[in-house]
Amino acid sequence: MKRWNLYLALTFTLIIGAWGCSRSTTASVAMTERLQSLEAKTIRLEEDFKTSSAQRDQFRKKLMMEEESRAQLQAEVDRLQATVKELNLVKTELAVRTAERNDLQNQYDSFRKSLRDILSQADASANAGKKQNVPAIPTSGLKEDAKIQTIPAAILEAKKKSGL
Repeated sequence: MKRWNLYLALTFTLIIGAWGCSRSTTASVAMTERLQSLEAKTIRLEEDFKTSSAQRDQFRKKLMMEEESRAQLQAEVDRLQATVKELNLVKTELAVRTAERNDLQNQYDSFRKSLRDILSQADASANAGKKQNVPAIPTSGLKEDAKIQTIPAAILEAKKKSGL
């Protein structure tokens, strides 16, 4: 029986070996195809990775350029805001100076008016104080009964006509 078991074990081993060998050729073809597809997929993924890395580097460069541009624009905005503040201060100072000028102009105008009033009052009082009128003596061709004008009356009429 020992032989019989030996033959049986040998036969069983041969059958399983034959089955395994026959299966390995079809499995190796399928495995080869699978390896080729996986290698192709790996190559494609490596190319995609390289492309993605290049794009990432380009985007980083763009980002750095945009950040520098933003910093420059922010500096420009800060400078312009300072200019606007200075302009507002100048506008305020101009308004103050204009108000001061207008006040001084009004004071000057009222001073001139009061001075004119004082001068006209002085002229009126000077003319009222002089009740003596010196008659103008005609020198040629006037009749004696013609009306003789006095000198201060002629001066007053001339002043009225000139507007002083």
